[in-house]
Amino acid sequence: MILEKERKEVMEKLEEWRKKGSFIEKLLNEMENSGEEFWIDTKKRDLEIGVKNIIKGKPNRGRIKIFFHSENKPVIFFYKVSTVPHSIDRFSYGVVLPSLNPEEREVKEWINFLLSGLSPDKRPLNLKRSFPFDIPE
Repeated sequence: MILEKERKEVMEKLEEWRKKGSFIEKLLNEMENSGEEFWIDTKKRDLEIGVKNIIKGKPNRGRIKIFFHSENKPVIFFYKVSTVPHSIDRFSYGVVLPSLNPEEREVKEWINFLLSGLSPDKRPLNLKRSFPFDIPE
């Protein structure tokens, strides 16, 4: 489920992003039906999502960041928040979506990858380690 989805800032953020493509609705539905607690970072310009599960006795540091590289090219970027204060070094993977309508299987893989704390054995095969452009902060 998505935590605090009735809070004004979260509602506005989700409403804004739902307009950007059906893949957002698929992702949000998958989170709602997963049985885990997801949260939305309302302070970021892009859509950033975290999950409140525990990995090896510690809070999951994995995040999904969604932004548009160009008007019709959404990017799904997975990263772990650094344990070093003020560091921007990140363990990360991502994919530029070829369409605004990914298969449901892909969306489930994204959620499972996030829930695993970005475990290498759960990484969707289409995710890449590098991009030919900067990832926004």
